[in-house]
Amino acid sequence: DLADVVARAVQRAKRRGPTMVFDVQTESQLVLGDSQAIERSVTNLLDNAVKFSPSGGRITVRMADETITVADEGPGISDEDLPHIFDRFYRSDQSRNTPGTGLGLSMVHGLASQLGGELRIDSLPGRGTTMELWLPATAA
Repeated sequence: DLADVVARAVQRAKRRGPTMVFDVQTESQLVLGDSQAIERSVTNLLDNAVKFSPSGGRITVRMADETITVADEGPGISDEDLPHIFDRFYRSDQSRNTPGTGLGLSMVHGLASQLGGELRIDSLPGRGTTMELWLPATAA
């Protein structure tokens, strides 16, 4: 159940971002895949939101229709960086002073592709980033 996987990832992210406000709404959704790999992918999305959000910022997590949405109130991603964020080891100038290797989004993108899903990003510099991880559900 994807809702259980998301709940575990959110608990982990809350420990890494104790000053953040997490607004979470999920619904039960069965997907076929490695629950640990999916949880790691959701955790990567949440870790980015925690890493780039201001202290006390809101991280919104929604899950509906096979899609997990993670939105933050961080600085957003510049138009020049957007085409490269799924590249392995890519670090924007803005992210070079933060922890990480530049592999997280590449790994999430790879998992989504492997499971027949998709990772979409909508970002406005100065207004935050929204990442949507769509994973196809298993047949009933």
